[in-house]
Amino acid sequence: MDEKTLSFEELRRWLLAKVSHPVSVQVVVAREVVAFLEGRIDSVMGFESTESHGMLIEGAAGAWTLQLAEPEFMSAALMPVLDSVAFDQLMIRTRDHVLVIDRGSDSQPGH
Repeated sequence: MDEKTLSFEELRRWLLAKVSHPVSVQVVVAREVVAFLEGRIDSVMGFESTESHGMLIEGAAGAWTLQLAEPEFMSAALMPVLDSVAFDQLMIRTRDHVLVIDRGSDSQPGH
């Protein structure tokens, strides 16, 4: 059970494949969880500004948005989850924080 390293483009494709899937996101800064986000991934879009570029991940019917700037991106890795063949855990490392994305709960109203 090896982890698979993803490039920024492979990460974008993985996230696009998870649109409409429920996820659980932990945002970690300096070894402290600073946010828990739950909900389906609504969209994955590119962004570009004069100072940066990357992608925006929107979720939970607009309740949260993650901005992943490519210049801040360090690594991403998929790690198999023992009880799941359909979903791996994703760990994204940037200069300032770590994101851990797991399969979320399917029990959302209206789904």
